[in-house]
Amino acid sequence: MQANRSWTLNIRSQNATTWTYVGTAGGVKPIGDLAWSTASGGAFAAITNADAIFTAGASATSGTPAQAFFRTSWAGGYGSPGNAPGTYSLPVIFTLSAP
Repeated sequence: MQANRSWTLNIRSQNATTWTYVGTAGGVKPIGDLAWSTASGGAFAAITNADAIFTAGASATSGTPAQAFFRTSWAGGYGSPGNAPGTYSLPVIFTLSAP
């Protein structure tokens, strides 16, 4: 990213606590089951519904692309509500600001 002033890129989930579920099996999956990182082999952090700093830069930075990597966790056992068959979706919001 290139900018003429310092900037911050935040990440968060639009949902408060669970993924949006469509199905008949009563699926309930916590938003924290989706983790994000800025490197494929890096440390992953569970997403929350509060802004977290995804990346930031100073003015006149080199223009390095910001990459996002995601990992989904699944609870053990087929009987877990987070593993119920159906369609799960989780809106992710990136907010770019110049402090």
